Amino acid sequence: STGTLTSFRSTGIDDNADALAMTIDSDERLLIGHTAVVPIRTINQRVQISGTDQPTSGLSLARYQNGAYAPGIHFAKSRNATVGSHTIVQDGDRLGDITFYGSDGTDFASHSVAIMAEIDGTPGENDTPGRLTFHTTADGAGSATERLRIAAAGQIGIGGANYGTDGQLL
Repeated sequence: STGTLTSFRSTGIDDNADALAMTIDSDERLLIGHTAVVPIRTINQRVQISGTDQPTSGLSLARYQNGAYAPGIHFAKSRNATVGSHTIVQDGDRLGDITFYGSDGTDFASHSVAIMAEIDGTPGENDTPGRLTFHTTADGAGSATERLRIAAAGQIGIGGANYGTDGQLL
């Protein structure tokens, strides 16, 4: 219901008889390990895990199967604004980011490193060419700069805008 904060407590976890397990706030955010949202780059993500060590702040995925496949994290993008509906993506659209932040003593507003997946060409039905880019932030800079690109045709570029043709390393 609107305006409700729901907390779930557990008993016996980490030798704490009454430990906070998780909170669902009034904006339907799942907070694990904390009762308040901690914004990163002014964004209050829908799921947040906060802790003071690896076991309380990490996320683990495991797959148990007699086969070659592993667990996965899947990112998906549609240009349609209705959840569950599909509109084709366009050249340059970002499909997913993995971004790393360090506290600057005030907040988590600036990132240090980012890995981005983007559309790299003209997509069509069952045809979504992609590129992967790696970005780092120089000392004294306020934003990350692209340093490495693996493009749709196999080009690999380091620190520049001209990424050549298939099989080239620039």
